[in-house]
Amino acid sequence: TQIEGTFFNEAAELFDPKIHENHVYLFSNGCVKMANKKFTSIKNDFCIVFEKNACILEVDDDGSIAAQAFEFCALNNITDV
Repeated sequence: TQIEGTFFNEAAELFDPKIHENHVYLFSNGCVKMANKKFTSIKNDFCIVFEKNACILEVDDDGSIAAQAFEFCALNNITDV
């Protein structure tokens, strides 16, 4: 299941330069809230909001997290998949 993490204002400015694609992080001190379905494409009833007091720690990738993988096919072959 996916869940969205959201950063507003000061938290976004503080953490944006510290978080990089394809790196692994431990996040703590977030607040779980009901997701506003108007502003997300994630199919989860909840989201996590992080303020400037959040703790984000980069950790080594141990390989246990699967990368996203896609297998595309032509629409006329969709019934065969």
